[in-house]
Amino acid sequence: MKSKKMFVAFFVALLLAVASGTAWADTPTVTITAPSGVLTTTSFPFTTSITFNLTHSELKNLNVLDVQVNGVGIVNGGEPIGNPFTNANACTTLLISNSTSCNASDSNNATVSVPWDVLGVGSYTITVSVKHQNAEGEDEEVVQVALLTAEYPAPPAIANAFINGDPYLKKVTSAKKRGCAISQIAIEHGQNEKYGPKGGPYDDTLVQTDVLAFLGACQ
Repeated sequence: MKSKKMFVAFFVALLLAVASGTAWADTPTVTITAPSGVLTTTSFPFTTSITFNLTHSELKNLNVLDVQVNGVGIVNGGEPIGNPFTNANACTTLLISNSTSCNASDSNNATVSVPWDVLGVGSYTITVSVKHQNAEGEDEEVVQVALLTAEYPAPPAIANAFINGDPYLKKVTSAKKRGCAISQIAIEHGQNEKYGPKGGPYDDTLVQTDVLAFLGACQ
């Protein structure tokens, strides 16, 4: 009798969950496509775009879209956008006004770009998240920003070019491992001047050796 009552209680709870919609919450997919690796510039500040793809069935079910750089929101006055898509699975006016471009290719997929004002050199962690009810999808990208000089590219840029120039490394290195390795190169350069005095010239071979070591250590 006790087991029967437990089953009935479970069944009632399940019906209530279905009625409230929570049983159907599934996790959205978020993929940051740009930027990645190293950004170079000749002056600050400058503005670039953070571009990401959202996939969910359907877009209208998404809520609490947030874009952060180093833990600080950069859209909608620093606050998440509560309802980024309309009931017709189109970009809302609020999302459009906070983006440089917004395109819902169908009812389940959208590509969004938002402006990012970059103020100086350093390592930046970009995080994009969105929810369906309490199920949250998130992606993260670590980007190095370097000042480009006329004579010599900075060690983080050398490291990024080394990975891109090796077909095998480029294929097997994930964005997070790339960001981790380049971040370590930036630390060695910025704090220790390991690859030569700031301004260059730099020891390209040592940079490449360290890239391979850091790639092996980064998760």
